[in-house]
Amino acid sequence: ALLESRRLAALRFRASPPAPVPMPEETFLQQFHNLAGPSEESRCKAAVVVRESLAGPGGSSDHENLTYSLKRLVRGVQSSRQCARQGFCLALVEILTAFPGELDAVLALVGQLTEVSSGLKPSEQKDRLLGRLFAYVAIVQSGSLCLAGTEAASAKAKKKLPKSAVVSLARGLHEIYAARPYLRVPAARLMADICETFSKQGRAADIPEMLAAWALDDKVLAAKDALDVHALGLALELKGLYDASAG
Repeated sequence: ALLESRRLAALRFRASPPAPVPMPEETFLQQFHNLAGPSEESRCKAAVVVRESLAGPGGSSDHENLTYSLKRLVRGVQSSRQCARQGFCLALVEILTAFPGELDAVLALVGQLTEVSSGLKPSEQKDRLLGRLFAYVAIVQSGSLCLAGTEAASAKAKKKLPKSAVVSLARGLHEIYAARPYLRVPAARLMADICETFSKQGRAADIPEMLAAWALDDKVLAAKDALDVHALGLALELKGLYDASAG
């Protein structure tokens, strides 16, 4: 999904775009099918159409369809069908960019719909973990960690994401990290990006609580034969952030 951002930007900022036209329900639903298709251009167009279809006059939203769309997108990033993960992740970025106040709802859906239990088949567990990772990527890429509550229809003042939600996000990301060795690199990278976002927001003091589930001290101070190099890399990045903020 990240590799498609350039093409998506071109679609967003095309000169004098026509005003969105109300679409029949079946046409709106067709966009979710297009999000999983092999064509990069079709996925980008579908993501833009979904966002535009949900935007009402004055920046308001179609609440019923928005609720439906968020749930379908969080389910869609778990699908291994064609390019569903990329397309649904891209559409989730678009919606959270337009409606950052929906971040709490998305986090709740991610926790509910990507929960991993021992009763699931290994393939089902993998799909849920990958789906959660892609959903978290969408959250970070949308900038909604910084912009929650600032859409045009709401008060202009920014509001902080509740600390409990942030801690839940970090814990969910660590579950991905711990569950599969091949997911450690992207999970650690995303955690570093989130910490950088908070540091730039002047919220570095929230980072230790957010990282409690990661137990970085234990991972970094482990014996040589048990050293977690990905955790060490994350710790070094955090040190760089603290040094930069102190300077």
